[in-house]
Parts: sequence; structure tokens; C-alpha cells
Amino acid sequence: MLVSQQLNGLYFASLYRNRIQFLPAETLAPQLEYRSFIKDFMYTIGQVAEMFEAQRVHMEAELEQMNRTLDMLKFKCWYYEQAIKDGSEDRLKALIPDHLPDGIRKAYENAHC
Repeated sequence: MLVSQQLNGLYFASLYRNRIQFLPAETLAPQLEYRSFIKDFMYTIGQVAEMFEAQRVHMEAELEQMNRTLDMLKFKCWYYEQAIKDGSEDRLKALIPDHLPDGIRKAYENAHC
């Protein structure tokens, strides 16, 4: 809980633009009761926690998509390097998908799921 007793009375913590500010009790509006402030503050903390959780879920989904894209690029780089060595794509087309080398097959499968 971000409420502490310091110097001349109670100081209340508030979140404002990602900064924590400590306000002496006497600067708060007189009608503001300690209990309602704590309730509102905790609700705000809950909202902040939900926001970060939503952002984490979003970033995990984005990372998963980026990993699929990276695996597709790994497969394509391998594929065209082999095609250049072979002089054609004929052998490679016969390998897809079941006869690819293990690491490349896993990248191919992840890219196509």
C-alpha cells in the first residue's frame, strides 16, 4: 500500500503520468475520506494491473507472430540456398513437408500453423 506516515501527517500516493506523487493529507479536498480514497486508489491500481496484463498478452501474441515470420524466413533462406546449389527447385519441392531436415521442418511447420 502506497500510504505512509511522514513528517507533518499522512501523505497519499497517487499515480499521474507514470509517476508516483506523495500528497500531504491537508492538500486533498476536505470531503475526501481516507477510506474512499483507499478504495479508489486500489481500484486504480487494479486498472493499472489489468492494463499491464492486457499489454503482456498482446506482446506475447505479437512475439508469437514474429517467431512464425522468422521461421518462414529461415525456411525460405534455406530453401533458396539449396536451390542455388542444386541449380533448380525440383529436389526441394519433393522434400516438402515430410522430408525436410529436422530444424528446417520445425521452422516450416511453425511458419505454416
